Amino acid sequence: MRPRAIVFLAILLTIIVPGGRGQMIRITGTVKDADGTPVNGARIVVTVDGHKVSDLTSNTLGKYSAEVKAQQATMMILCTAIVDPDKVHYETNPLKKEPPFKDYDFIFRQVTASDLYWRSVTNNVDVKFANQHGVALGDSANLEWTSIRQSNLPPDSKAAAAHQFNTKLWSKRITDTTFSDYVAVDDNKLRLAMHGDKQALDSLPASVKNDVIVHN
Repeated sequence: MRPRAIVFLAILLTIIVPGGRGQMIRITGTVKDADGTPVNGARIVVTVDGHKVSDLTSNTLGKYSAEVKAQQATMMILCTAIVDPDKVHYETNPLKKEPPFKDYDFIFRQVTASDLYWRSVTNNVDVKFANQHGVALGDSANLEWTSIRQSNLPPDSKAAAAHQFNTKLWSKRITDTTFSDYVAVDDNKLRLAMHGDKQALDSLPASVKNDVIVHN
């Protein structure tokens, strides 16, 4: 059996801790894959001004909980997980944490162009949007795509996400032109462009072409 490796899952989260000195605050949440699957055994390390104050792991439900002393200081939260590198590779999480500290979910997407994976992610997003309508639904749909567009995912992953999002009615509310650019992308040409084919690169929409250049 191949050894498992510790994979970096999240960026450092910089937080100014409110409240009086000595007051205890609880940090809670869940570590999940974007498809809704809990990430078991993720390591969550909390530091204050560079000093570790809590080191814990998520349970089988992906949940974690830590109690730390409130201070007027910069807090950082780093989340890593032990995964099989042959099976899962996560992007760096681009989300920022703002107070309050309770019920904060680390949500990570896999670096993959698998239609099956992105269909699962899209279905999970669909569940989140179930009770939203009108402007609220449009705002949520745009935020969901913006999160993907601004992520560290490679262009083929973004294209796979766009293709699956496009199967849902709420995707019609996404106004970001990069979404329609990715929806229109030919997977074969995108793959060739990512492997250095200049003719394929030049055939891509400008926003996608720029992403490929940055990624390569």
